[in-house]
Amino acid sequence: MGGTWLPDEYWHGTFFNLPGSGDQELLINEDSAHVPADGHEYPAVTKAGSVARCVQTDASATAANQGEGFEVVTQDGVIYTLNHMVLWNQPALKRATAGGMPSVAPTYNLPRWEYFLYPTKVMDRFGNTVDYIWNTSEPAQLLRIQSSDGRMIVFTYLADGSNRIASVSDGTRTWDYTYGPPGASGNSTDTVRLPDGTQWSYRLASLHHMINQPSTTAVNCAGVAGVTQRTGFDDGSSGTTYTGSITGPSGASVTFSLARVLFGRSHLAYNCVTDGDDSITARPADPYLFMSAAVVGKTITGPGLPAQGLHWSYVYGPTNNCWAGTYSQGVACTANSPTTRSVIVTDPDGSQTRYTFGNRANVDEGLLYTTESGWNGSGALRTTEITYAEPNTAPFGPFDGWSLRGNGDYAITSRIRPQRKVVTTQQGRSFVWEVASDCAGMPYCFDAFARPTRVIRSSTP
Repeated sequence: MGGTWLPDEYWHGTFFNLPGSGDQELLINEDSAHVPADGHEYPAVTKAGSVARCVQTDASATAANQGEGFEVVTQDGVIYTLNHMVLWNQPALKRATAGGMPSVAPTYNLPRWEYFLYPTKVMDRFGNTVDYIWNTSEPAQLLRIQSSDGRMIVFTYLADGSNRIASVSDGTRTWDYTYGPPGASGNSTDTVRLPDGTQWSYRLASLHHMINQPSTTAVNCAGVAGVTQRTGFDDGSSGTTYTGSITGPSGASVTFSLARVLFGRSHLAYNCVTDGDDSITARPADPYLFMSAAVVGKTITGPGLPAQGLHWSYVYGPTNNCWAGTYSQGVACTANSPTTRSVIVTDPDGSQTRYTFGNRANVDEGLLYTTESGWNGSGALRTTEITYAEPNTAPFGPFDGWSLRGNGDYAITSRIRPQRKVVTTQQGRSFVWEVASDCAGMPYCFDAFARPTRVIRSSTP
């Protein structure tokens, strides 16, 4: 405990997680053109075109879980009522100084709880509904899912207070869940037994316990030091790689290896702060280096496959980080500074594919620019290059939302940048997919949801 913690240190936005679509940040809505004409105000939007408004938490919520939730309407008219609140305890944040980031052994801890808003109802544009019924005495326990056509899924839970599922049934079929000892090593196995007697097995404890940001990390405005990291595949013997595996009913098994990998951002505004105390180690308000868990290897074994299995390895390129403008510590950007970073994936047959991503802060962080298949270190058998439309471009630009976050890649993640042109070159021929540019009053033929309305396909020679 102790010290001062700023919101940007422990809060990184509010996100709508839709299965199959991933996380979508809820952004401030400054234009109402996409809002449904249903009499409601929608102060929040997502980059994917959904809109959201506030509603009360469900009536069954306990006193500790009262507040407001969201009603989210997607582009296709599906309404998600997310107003069942559940609190999950999270690991405490740690740092060494009252106002700075970690520099020596951590002494200041911030206990944390994370709030989740789960669905109570989903309704499509035709009025069909799916209701989610929760346990009034155990908010984390979903009891059943029932649809307006009469179908139902029922959940039961272990009696150990862990809120872990014991079984799932649709009335005629049952799926049974078993778990390895809590806190066990990576060899601990969880299983799901299917109605036909076969099962899925999961050995993921090692990944669950992976620490993304070790306490030995020294963070300052010049960079990051004292970090144990890997830049390629490792069999785990060194202790710097964490592995987890999943085995399916057929006997096929996939093993993933993850490691701490250092990534960089370029052309980021330099802002080195000391919280008003020169005796405290200076830290960047928004760092140009960051650590992340990254896949460094994948192996598939099982019936019909070679004895050694099929293996993919992932090697990450230079961080290519630099500060823009005036700086006093670290690496300065120049006219020749790289604006991308890459990863090379080696397939089981030894062939390689290089993926190149933008890393300019608030411009193109994370956007895939180039895929080079059959990469040999200097050239490729096939190259695919992507060009993106500029943000804030008519007719979709005015509908961008604004992130409440103050650090990180908040600008690029809130701006709509659809693909404008894709060129694939192979064996001397180029195949082009591009959005037409002859629509009256518009730079390119997109609609207000950034969907192309006219596409041209061509090839040369």
